[in-house]
Amino acid sequence: MNGRALRTTLVVLCAVWLVAAPFAGGGVAAQAAATGDSADVAVCDSVESSGTVAVATVPGSDEPLRDDRALYAGTRLTIRLCDADGVVTPYGESGAWFLAAWDGYEIQNTTDSSVTIRLTEGYGQLTVASQVRPTGKAETGPTVTEPTPNVVQPAFGDGTLFVPTADAVGTYGEHEASYRTALNETAATTDRLESLSSAVNGSGLTDTRATNATETLRALAAATNATDRTGGEYRSYLFRVAAESPTPGVAVDAIDASREREDTVEQDAAGAVESYESALDARASDARSTVKTNLLVGLVGGLLVGVVLGGVVPYVAASSTEGRIRVDSSAEYSRKAQWLPVGVGVLVLLATVGLLVATDGLSILTVIL
Repeated sequence: MNGRALRTTLVVLCAVWLVAAPFAGGGVAAQAAATGDSADVAVCDSVESSGTVAVATVPGSDEPLRDDRALYAGTRLTIRLCDADGVVTPYGESGAWFLAAWDGYEIQNTTDSSVTIRLTEGYGQLTVASQVRPTGKAETGPTVTEPTPNVVQPAFGDGTLFVPTADAVGTYGEHEASYRTALNETAATTDRLESLSSAVNGSGLTDTRATNATETLRALAAATNATDRTGGEYRSYLFRVAAESPTPGVAVDAIDASREREDTVEQDAAGAVESYESALDARASDARSTVKTNLLVGLVGGLLVGVVLGGVVPYVAASSTEGRIRVDSSAEYSRKAQWLPVGVGVLVLLATVGLLVATDGLSILTVIL
């Protein structure tokens, strides 16, 4: 090969290299872009979905906004699209996407796998998925709402509940306050009844404790009825609010949480009533055993007295009479000695019946037996 041919060959090779290098580099860049930014990949890896969903995060957090949220104007959001394969980029099977222009936010930065926006004053409410283009590309996504004075923080569940008007804020507060008062009263009355049960188990049922128990049981019944009524009113109001609120999920959470709380309080109340009844049964059983024991002792004592009066007294009388007969054949056995024990026994029996009638003892015997 002469010098001219060698130079021609080198020129051709250089030309080929210059043409091919950009394509080779572009392929590497495309491959890198196809995987997306590492932060975007990490966010989408935490999302489980079979379809394509819009995901939003706030600065300093990789945790997606999974529920409806209240965010003030000026908040920055980074939007990503995620599917079953991870982050969606223009180079993947799902194809390119972008965020439509809108007065409610400013687009500050765009990459192959995310868009960063800033919410503007008066944006009202942003449904992220509806702003993704092509239309319908994102199946679901979070909704963010600009806070207004018409908000409440439910005592049950988490989140901020937006209500239609300022009057609705006051109405909600009244329903929640009435319901919580009833719940607290039920819980407090339950505690009092449990304390009475412990006292009865420990040292018996006194007149004072019986009176307190009656009053406590009545108060518990009234409190549980109030809980049921105010709970129904509270949840009915939440249902109506949910239909007009931009954060209906918060209302639903409050409904579920209030039901769980109410179920717990009512179960505790029912358990306290059962414990008190068990304490009464235990003390009544002890009382029956004691009375039966006393009756048995009395019966044995009565038998012994009867033996003494019915056997010893006639025997002594008979022995005395027999001695007199030996001395004086005209002496006779007195029948009074025979009837004396019988008479004493009858008197004791009549006295016992009279005592039972006077002290309502017959009803006690009925319970015992």
